[in-house]
Amino acid sequence: MAGIHNISILIMEDDISLARLLKKTLKKDSYKIDTVSDGKQGLLALKQKSYDMLLIDQEMPYMKGLDVIRNISSGNSLPPIIMITGKGNENIAVEAMKLGVRDYIIKDKQGMFLKLLPSVIKTVIEQENARKQKRKMEELLHKSEEQYRSLVENLNIGIYRTSTESRSRFIQVNKAIVEIFGYNSPDELKKFPPEHFYYNPDDRKAFISKIKKTGYVKNEELLLKKKDGTPIWCAVTARAHYNKSGNIEWIDGALEDISKRKQLEEMQKRVQKLLLRSAKMEAIGRLAGGVAHEFNNLLTGIIGFSELLSLQAVDNPAIAQNIDKIKKLARKASRIANQLLIFSQGKQAKKTLLNLNNLIKNNKELISHIIGENITLQLLLQPRLHKTVADPELIEQILVNLTVNAAEAMPDGGTLTISTKNVSISENIDDSQHHTRSGNFILLSISDTGLGMSQEVIHRIFEPFFTTKEVGKGMGLGLSATYGIIKQHNGWLDVESEQGKGTNFKIYFPSYTPVTKRHTRKTNINKVSFPSSGKRILLVEDEELVRDIIARTLTDSGYKVFAASDAESAINIFLEQNGAFDLIFSDVVMPGKNGLEMAQELLSHKKELKILFSSGYIDDRSRRKLIEEKGFNFLAKPYSIDDMLKTVKNILTF
Repeated sequence: MAGIHNISILIMEDDISLARLLKKTLKKDSYKIDTVSDGKQGLLALKQKSYDMLLIDQEMPYMKGLDVIRNISSGNSLPPIIMITGKGNENIAVEAMKLGVRDYIIKDKQGMFLKLLPSVIKTVIEQENARKQKRKMEELLHKSEEQYRSLVENLNIGIYRTSTESRSRFIQVNKAIVEIFGYNSPDELKKFPPEHFYYNPDDRKAFISKIKKTGYVKNEELLLKKKDGTPIWCAVTARAHYNKSGNIEWIDGALEDISKRKQLEEMQKRVQKLLLRSAKMEAIGRLAGGVAHEFNNLLTGIIGFSELLSLQAVDNPAIAQNIDKIKKLARKASRIANQLLIFSQGKQAKKTLLNLNNLIKNNKELISHIIGENITLQLLLQPRLHKTVADPELIEQILVNLTVNAAEAMPDGGTLTISTKNVSISENIDDSQHHTRSGNFILLSISDTGLGMSQEVIHRIFEPFFTTKEVGKGMGLGLSATYGIIKQHNGWLDVESEQGKGTNFKIYFPSYTPVTKRHTRKTNINKVSFPSSGKRILLVEDEELVRDIIARTLTDSGYKVFAASDAESAINIFLEQNGAFDLIFSDVVMPGKNGLEMAQELLSHKKELKILFSSGYIDDRSRRKLIEEKGFNFLAKPYSIDDMLKTVKNILTF
């Protein structure tokens, strides 16, 4: 097979877009790529041109991938084949391997297979080159001794001959084997017996036993060690030579360093595990979204009814105080539901003016829960801290990610210190600090007294999937996400760490510079602030509790409310009333038609109709992005009565 940069590959894939993407991905490694969209075209292409490798999809029109392979294998030679399929099927995989397929890759929805494919191709190329080299080498072993000595010295595979007496020794070695084991010369290497090179002495006994039993071994993978003790994986092919008495006189062998290939195989296994974890996390994310939706629906009702009770308890401070506690707990529960969703999915920054001190104080209980009782939490928050423009939920994610890391770095306890400080950076910046810039900033420091990190680890901690944790203990995405969030907020971070002395993450956020504007007095919003003038509202909500509180509140505020539990009922009411509504107030996710589908049908009857959507989801099921693109209004659950009334009034006013 040619060198890696001259490899010609034929891709048989009926999905034209995917075929283009595969071609684009593989061209980065200078492969020569041709594509066909079905098996018949593939067979015709193979008659017209020879290829070094084939990538074949199983599900193609006219001829399945396995049928193509059977047709090709009936010829004289079969190029290396990698099968790519969107449906994992053990029977197909087994049949493919029997037909000589080198590897079998499943196309996942996240596209991780595209990252895996180049390494698989390189591995197959290396294996094919190695097979050809081994075949050539085995043929050379049967030639005369003089030709053998001349040729093996020019191979990049180690060649040796050993004796088999009780104290075995190397009789002959070539330069390649000397280089593989890190010695300076053949004479230096031959000072040591063969068993000296085995990482596990029992492997040598098993190897000799197999040679005595069968007379040869082929591609035996052994864990050996170099001169300095470094372990290396080698593939060994060896054959015994017998004397007239039938006893083994010597053993000739060939040895190849396959350490890199073994590393690639381990990487492949790890990526496959990550794919499974990714699918699991996606399922958990959707489950979390469903739970949060139901949770937020309930909280909307709890908050709404508690606010109605507040109006009835004006003259009873004790009861009013208890109702306020219910509302605070409900809002706290809502934040927990939203945090659950943040952990399971990405989130676009929704920036607002933020006081980091307040955010840290509000999350103190959560942080204490994460670190446990054996770690002391210390807050050093500067008074009169400047504000910054940031997304509170994403900054909370930074706090959680770094707190979790700090806790894991202090298994035997310690101190976690979170501090804030106003800092001013001059224009005289050290050239080494290329990521810093002059100006006013807020410094958020999160430090621990834990195990610390080496400089090598520090240089890699923000790489996606890099982790020092045991397998199954983490995916290595927390710090990568943290880095991305900080960049989103036009900030940067420095890491200070020393093994055995702890770690300090220093995060810089730009300070907010206020713009002077006319001050307006803020007033509390309540139902009497929103004169409705008898506006007609069609309310569509499948959750009875939520529907009841919204209808009652809007009615008490002077609106004429028509309530429906699903889209079909709402459409019937709309038609019965000849579309005489000033506003459609609807949930998004409902049984049967969703809110958007219903809205499109109503708009076909009345184009100027005003619509307000609401949902307890914050992921893609809320259709939030589509709603915003179409210019509809959106109110996230849970919400207070005042917020709901204010939103309705603003929509009907403008």
